[in-house]
Amino acid sequence: RVTRLASGAEMQVCTGRPEGETCACREGWTGENCESYCPGAGPPALAVDPGSIEAVLCGGRGTCPPPGSTLAQCECDEGYANTGPGGTCEPATCAAGTCPPSRGTGAFDAA
Repeated sequence: RVTRLASGAEMQVCTGRPEGETCACREGWTGENCESYCPGAGPPALAVDPGSIEAVLCGGRGTCPPPGSTLAQCECDEGYANTGPGGTCEPATCAAGTCPPSRGTGAFDAA
């Protein structure tokens, strides 16, 4: 499957169907025919400054669901939430005592 970007360039996002009906999608693309993309992939990521967080798949702190998924939303690492620019993963905010152990303690955890 070839997708035409706003710039007029074309990008192949379905790199084959070795698993039957589901495309083998490029990293950051998902859906039965690789029609959806996660934050940090696709046309929006190509239109921003390459050094910005929006140009990194899931902000570098998560993964895109596998091909065939109907939800193109980042699955963020522990301690991160998809609340960053464009749905990228950023450090999660925690209410008092709710931060996971990997985050340590936050300002709200002080006694």
